[in-house]
Amino acid sequence: GASGTSITCSIQGFLIITLYMAFPFYYASFSIYAYVAVTNNYKEEKYAWMEKWIHIGAYLPPLTLAIVAAVNDWIQPGLSYCTLDIPGNCEFQVDPNCDYHSSPVFIPLSLI
Repeated sequence: GASGTSITCSIQGFLIITLYMAFPFYYASFSIYAYVAVTNNYKEEKYAWMEKWIHIGAYLPPLTLAIVAAVNDWIQPGLSYCTLDIPGNCEFQVDPNCDYHSSPVFIPLSLI
């Protein structure tokens, strides 16, 4: 199972949430950005406005989710890494004292 303290788990979960969500958005956005650049004959004044929205869209949602999750202690140790979960949801927890119940809030970070 995952090991460390709640602080190291929160740091790991914070980084995983942020990076797992930001990178796919960047790749998709840059593909669209390149398509728009080609269709506008690389006239930067026609598509330069997109760049700031790419950066905002890539980091604002993941950072918001990661901060809220860290503050509310929703990042919990899982089987091999810390996952976004609410306390008390034991579906993927390694704690034998955890009372099992299913929660719709559980989001495995590998699926983000």
